[in-house]
Amino acid sequence: MTSLEELENQCLPISKLKKYATEWVIKVLVIRRSLTKEYKNANGEGIHWQLILVDEEGTKIQTTLFNKDVHAWNKSFQLNQSYYIINGKLNGAKPNFLSVHKDLELAFMNNTDVVEDKSQFKTEQFSNGFISFDEAEKITNGSLFGDFVLSTTPVSSLLINPQFEKANNLQEWNDNMKAQKIDLSLMPSRLMQTARQVKITNILNGSLAIVKDMYYKFNAMVSGIDNNTDPWYHACKKCYKRVTVINSNATCTYCRTEDIDYEARYRLKIDVTDEDQFLRITLFDAAKYFLGSHVKDYVLSTSEKKEESEYYRKLVLSKGKEFSILVKIDRNFPNVEANMNVIAMEIHEVPKKKCSRSNQG
Repeated sequence: MTSLEELENQCLPISKLKKYATEWVIKVLVIRRSLTKEYKNANGEGIHWQLILVDEEGTKIQTTLFNKDVHAWNKSFQLNQSYYIINGKLNGAKPNFLSVHKDLELAFMNNTDVVEDKSQFKTEQFSNGFISFDEAEKITNGSLFGDFVLSTTPVSSLLINPQFEKANNLQEWNDNMKAQKIDLSLMPSRLMQTARQVKITNILNGSLAIVKDMYYKFNAMVSGIDNNTDPWYHACKKCYKRVTVINSNATCTYCRTEDIDYEARYRLKIDVTDEDQFLRITLFDAAKYFLGSHVKDYVLSTSEKKEESEYYRKLVLSKGKEFSILVKIDRNFPNVEANMNVIAMEIHEVPKKKCSRSNQG
């Protein structure tokens, strides 16, 4: 029987395999096992099962097994385990079906053999190839919407708890955030980070471009809080207007409906100033960034002793602090000079700059 060392020496990267070749050895990691599915078409009916594999160069290949081959090989491949595959057939990728390899698809034959790899599968060559969201947006076979939503294709691959440097660093960072009780959903979004920086003056004088929807951010100091005693209200889930609640039953006068579904919703008004310019900011969902909590958590924490709530204290102590505020400017943007009121999309406290003191000797 061929030893693991001999198999390692005989291995070829998937990129070196030729179409229709039948004698070769590859070492691959299982990164996807599909469910066994039934099929029925003009050629017959039965079951099929798919594997997606990757080699140490990061090249992927897939195989689809049918009927008796499903039963023969289903228990031989475990997710996140690596194997040597000896012999098989390399067919051309079917043009009418999605494939992880543009040219090849693996088929098992009677002389195909599979040996479990006992060594650590090396992922360094492809696992360090992470790309930024800016680059990912240019990819056409997946899509990004907003900040964190990613759509995939039926052949997209996902590694569960992969063991390589960048993944380990990311996991360590995530663990540290949890240890510090930092809610990642309340951190500045990518939109907040990339928006153009302006001043309150630009917001007030209408000098910003409104050819299309644009997002701008500006820094200002909180000079006043309009409703710090009650920064939320019971809102109709349909129209978001305030409802009247009596014995847990809500009536929405706007929808003209009784016993309507309702929820707690933020509505907080703050006054901000910068360089003698004044602006009133209304915060709806954006108040979660300002207070550091989602509305349900805020309501719960202030239901008994409000003064002991860390979120309420954060609200009261925000006066005099500087914040970065994100707003959306479009053709429907209000005449700010007339009503001096703007709805914020996000708001985050600006960290104070640390003063460095040089040592004198």
